[in-house]
Amino acid sequence: MRAGGRRGPGGLQALLVALGAAAAALALGAAAYNLAPERAVLFQGPPGSFFGYAVLQHFHDNTRWVLVGAPKADSKFSTSVKSPGAVFKCRVHTNPDRRCTELDMARGKSRGTSCGKTCREDRDDEWMGVSLARQPRADGQVLACAHRWKNIYYETDYILPHGFCYVIPANLQTKGRTLIPCYEEYKKKYGEEHGSCQAGIAGFFTSVSIVMVHVCACTRMCACDCVGVAHICVCTRVCVSTCVCAWWCHLGHCFSFVPFNLG
Repeated sequence: MRAGGRRGPGGLQALLVALGAAAAALALGAAAYNLAPERAVLFQGPPGSFFGYAVLQHFHDNTRWVLVGAPKADSKFSTSVKSPGAVFKCRVHTNPDRRCTELDMARGKSRGTSCGKTCREDRDDEWMGVSLARQPRADGQVLACAHRWKNIYYETDYILPHGFCYVIPANLQTKGRTLIPCYEEYKKKYGEEHGSCQAGIAGFFTSVSIVMVHVCACTRMCACDCVGVAHICVCTRVCVSTCVCAWWCHLGHCFSFVPFNLG
């Protein structure tokens, strides 16, 4: 990164932001709590799967669950796919063996499965479960993402790491909703508009929409600088594109939001 470029909030600024958030929480009447490690409930997943990379509490139909992302896991529902990752559900009560079972998302089971007019998916090492989020209501849906999911329709020229998210119904059954926010028909150029994208590296729900964080990066062989407080990532040298960051610009990467209506 060149001199004068910004690396995001500095340590002092981050500390002030954290203190400000804590003060706001106290003003709203937030209460503290203590953890009781002697009464911990332990769930374990497959070795080497990064089980626990993302963790989410879920409640539905008088049953409490812990949902756990394991983004390096093999999937029993997609045995021909290399380590796509998985999301596990672990019942909190009436589960003396502390067993967790993989959620079936009814995904494609082989490389090249069609996902649109100009879309064929590659799920190898897609990191499903890298992020989890829950809709803040009693029958809330769950968002599970795989930011390393790739579109290989134009693989002779470009492999497009768009990222993939899946909206899981509150009952944790298979009939969910697929979200590939950076996919557009007949767009094949790496770095065009969305760059690498990798949507789903983080995500959350609002009252009316789903918001996924994606990465806006320069095309290959191009340098990228974060410029000023305007949150703009400028691709330099022979490149002319820019990315306006809705969130923040850090170390040559521009992080933006992609909203989806829940309706």
